[in-house]
Amino acid sequence: MKRTITTQSLARGFAGLLLAFALTGRQVLAAEPQLVLDKSRPSVNQSFSVTDMLPGDAVEEQYTLQVHRSGVITLLFDVIVTDETGDLGEALNIQVTDATAGTVLASGTFDQVRDQVYRVQLPDGSGRIDRDFTIRVWMDTSVGNEYQNSSLEADFRWYVEGEPAGPDEPAATPAPGQLIPAQTGDPSSLALWIALAAACALALAFIRIKTKGGARAA
Repeated sequence: MKRTITTQSLARGFAGLLLAFALTGRQVLAAEPQLVLDKSRPSVNQSFSVTDMLPGDAVEEQYTLQVHRSGVITLLFDVIVTDETGDLGEALNIQVTDATAGTVLASGTFDQVRDQVYRVQLPDGSGRIDRDFTIRVWMDTSVGNEYQNSSLEADFRWYVEGEPAGPDEPAATPAPGQLIPAQTGDPSSLALWIALAAACALALAFIRIKTKGGARAA
């Protein structure tokens, strides 16, 4: 009987820890500096993509970046074009606005802003600070219809200043130990919470089985 009670107690404690981590995991992880995109909107979990853009067409997306930091942080932003057809990047315009500060962070065609690093100096402080960004993409009315069947896919990436991680990498590449980049098209955190929820469910099922077994033994 004592062994059954001890096993049940350990299982309950294990399940409680898992459940607490699953419910407050973001707060626990937030104890270390990190960047988190607000993923309440499905579009954040997808790469940005456009196709069949006509002269005058425009697309606008809103992003909220949660920054958990201690001290002064220089936030970096860049645009990674992951797929393109018909040289659409030479005609497709993009403007990135730091909506919190009310300033334009980047502006030009995709060909002009790609491979560029843009910096935002965040105020000194500790804890969480939210930064809102607006990204507008459009085709000028002066452009002809030659890009009508073209497409472009890109990821928007936020990270912090760091030393080069390797000799062939740009200076803005986050070094090991720096903040984890936050970017569009990254579902990794969703997989983490699914795994934690599954672990909690297994632990709770184990407790239920042991409890029933103890009751029958009694």
